[in-house]
Amino acid sequence: MNSLTYHFDLIRHLTWRDFILRYKGSVLGILWSVVPPLVQLAVLVFLFGKVIPLGIEGYPAFVFSGLLPWIWFSTCMSSAGYLFINNRDLVRRPNFDPSSLVTANTLSNLIPLLMALGDVHKIITS
Repeated sequence: MNSLTYHFDLIRHLTWRDFILRYKGSVLGILWSVVPPLVQLAVLVFLFGKVIPLGIEGYPAFVFSGLLPWIWFSTCMSSAGYLFINNRDLVRRPNFDPSSLVTANTLSNLIPLLMALGDVHKIITS
């Protein structure tokens, strides 16, 4: 049981560390995780709502519900390339499980997705 608790605490700490370091020192801070999906949504809604109208009811919610998982997936994949290089000191430790880094990376990229889900709810109800 201690091993499971240790592994859970390690992943929680690595996830929080990765999330905080990603936005530390940026001008918008944590808001920076919500702004790019909203800008992409605005561009797509303008393009396919005004320029080339598709006539899909609730189009902003439709696009945003697909855009959020795509951004999560692409962010996870693009950050995975440097995951072991940037954390080489942890990987070199004898009792460290490298899958913890992958799990923490995936979860830290999930936090902005969960934050943006509140925006989806606002779009759907408006």
